[in-house]
Amino acid sequence: YKNIRNRFEKDEDDYEWVLANMDEYPDDICRRAFYNLTKNGNISTILQHKSHLDRQSLFNILNRLSLDSDEFMLDYDTIIELIKLVELRDKDMIKISKILRKGVSPDMRLKIFNSFGDDSKGAKDAYLHTLFDLEMLNEVEEFLYATEDEEYKNLKTYLMLKKEGKHIDLDIFI
Repeated sequence: YKNIRNRFEKDEDDYEWVLANMDEYPDDICRRAFYNLTKNGNISTILQHKSHLDRQSLFNILNRLSLDSDEFMLDYDTIIELIKLVELRDKDMIKISKILRKGVSPDMRLKIFNSFGDDSKGAKDAYLHTLFDLEMLNEVEEFLYATEDEEYKNLKTYLMLKKEGKHIDLDIFI
């Protein structure tokens, strides 16, 4: 299988022959073929093989979304489905919020993270990150002041500074 791995290294577009015969190859080769697909392939083929989705492949897919083009689009339900397929860390949800900034509308970004409700601290953090990014400070304030005093202390400080007109990178407080 070393030859197959080398072939992937030389040509990232060369993955379809593995995906067409996945039962003949080890799992790591299939995952690599899928990873390459997420960087260059069409969405229908990606969705056919989504069982191989991992964190980095998810990031690849979301990075390809664009508000400026209809070439590679996903609807709300598909984005939620893909996010739920992958075991993510809390920080990954914030990364997804940053990635989606250029790929989906502000309303959809809010809807995506709000849909997780209280199920995920990472999703709540990503929702807050999105609210800050969209300068929706009243909504941030409403959310934060409904929490315990010790909860989200850093973000409460950031909100106070933001309201005072200070321009500080949000990532310092996350």
